[in-house]
Amino acid sequence: MVAIGVPNQETPRIRDEIAALGSIFADTVAILESDATRENVLTLASSARFLHIATHGHFQRDNPMFSYLRLADCRLNFYNLLELNLDAELVTLSACQTGTNAVMPGDELHGLMCGFLCAGAPSMVTSLWSASDQATADLMTRLYKNLHQGDSKRAALTKAQLAIKASYEHPFYWAPFVLMGSPN
Repeated sequence: MVAIGVPNQETPRIRDEIAALGSIFADTVAILESDATRENVLTLASSARFLHIATHGHFQRDNPMFSYLRLADCRLNFYNLLELNLDAELVTLSACQTGTNAVMPGDELHGLMCGFLCAGAPSMVTSLWSASDQATADLMTRLYKNLHQGDSKRAALTKAQLAIKASYEHPFYWAPFVLMGSPN
């Protein structure tokens, strides 16, 4: 697992989220705060079985190709992702609006998700709207515990969402994340 986290004032639980993933997968490479640079992402992402990026995400409606994930030194957008060659089973974008796309001329979807799929991600967990910092950290921890125990990606996410739903009834908390791509 390569787990990248860029916490800030609004998302302090990202530190806890990355630490929890490290406790689930003993060989986790955790990159936090000032070390979460474009160069480190591009260098380490290609060797990850699971790539997890927890940070601020922004969907740019007027030009989805410039939607981004905030890193320590830049905004990682679609064009940066074309430099990746992923071999990961699952890419998780634990950030707001990472699965939001816009249909542009030619009926093509444009956005962050498209960039990761072009880079080789067979499956992704992305968000459709802004997410709660607390609920997201809890959901991601449960998701990866379920995966580590042998659940399929689909089952792992579903179980995690149901557990969060038991604590936070409103869909805002448990439903923003979806699985795209291969469910196994």
